[in-house]
Amino acid sequence: MSEISPLANAAAGFWDRQVSRHQPTQWTEYPLVRRYINECTTDAWWAYPTHGFKAAWAYQPLARGLSIGCGTGTLERDLRWLRICEEVDAFDVSPASIRIARERAAREGLDHVNFNAADCETMEYERDRYDVVFFNGSMHHISDPAALLDRVLPALHKDGLLFLDDYVGPSREEWPHQDLSHAEAAYQSLPAGWRTVEHVLPPFDSSDPSEMISSSTIMPAVRKRFEIEWERPYWGNLLFPVLCHVNGEVRAQPECDDVLMGLIQRERELVRSGAFTEPLFSWLVGRKKNGT
Repeated sequence: MSEISPLANAAAGFWDRQVSRHQPTQWTEYPLVRRYINECTTDAWWAYPTHGFKAAWAYQPLARGLSIGCGTGTLERDLRWLRICEEVDAFDVSPASIRIARERAAREGLDHVNFNAADCETMEYERDRYDVVFFNGSMHHISDPAALLDRVLPALHKDGLLFLDDYVGPSREEWPHQDLSHAEAAYQSLPAGWRTVEHVLPPFDSSDPSEMISSSTIMPAVRKRFEIEWERPYWGNLLFPVLCHVNGEVRAQPECDDVLMGLIQRERELVRSGAFTEPLFSWLVGRKKNGT
């Protein structure tokens, strides 16, 4: 592993422990919510952002991609199976996650993905090596998004691409000042068996030292360095805080789809009315600006 900062070392320890534990249901894992996200990002309930990226920017496979914060390798399998990239260099700060990613790749016969443990904020990137850099739910764990992008930019070819599918909302210390009234109202309307806390709380795990550490700086850093070619928010301003506090076992309950549809419809209404103006989550594709 490359030189690692104290924060990255703490995050690596956290994620090494997490990958061996049963993970709670994420808000994006409910099938109806996933359909809603796909409709927001690609206009087709069945098409994920990777499908949209393949169709518009990688219909001829890109030679080499860089994936930062790859975790256990979910995105990288798509990049190869969909032939978005011919080869992928993938890095994560968690050695345990990299071990699992390598094991899964070997088991599935996945080739041309190079998984390595590294602190992506301190490592050196080979100049003019990549056609695209991917951040899939990882940039909100970066302590200084602008500084990391400045490290990555020279590694991208001229006109190199950025794929960002991530949480781009308030940083963790900003959450106590956020208005959660809409989420609280929706949460209190849920069946009693769904609710796990008395009131909606800021939706982040404070035990993760890197969670939402500088997330509110992501979009300004990206816009300064990339021309945005496609930007589609999928919000989550209601769904994310609400579903972070429900019992994941509700997926097996007969009323689950009806309740989820009600929450999705309420979020759509709040977005249309202007009650939500800054999305918590977004997918975008950018192209490296000239001179960067």
